[in-house]
Amino acid sequence: MSLKKVLLFVVSIAVTAAFSFVSPAFAADTANGAKLFASNCGACHAGGGNVVLSVKNLSADAMEKYLVGYSEDHEGSIAYQIAHGKGSMPAFGRLKEEQINDIAAYVEEKAQTGW
Repeated sequence: MSLKKVLLFVVSIAVTAAFSFVSPAFAADTANGAKLFASNCGACHAGGGNVVLSVKNLSADAMEKYLVGYSEDHEGSIAYQIAHGKGSMPAFGRLKEEQINDIAAYVEEKAQTGW
């Protein structure tokens, strides 16, 4: 066996091993997101609306227009907005990352299926 084949074999084993230990991504809990949304976001965004600026509601079209990065990463851009706020929307830094991701998944689900 040539040195090149041995090296290729070792590298392929190393790459396979590296990807074998990557932890799987856990799906967000939209049921929990619905509860958290109701208690943290519902006052301003009831039914997917926006009581402050009606055009900046939680429809997919509005989020595409107003949320940075929404077209590339729907839930990620929603989570960023929740965590950091913008304009008249406050940051919700008191929420844990998992809670923010649950809310983002819920908002995205409702944006796609209808509020």
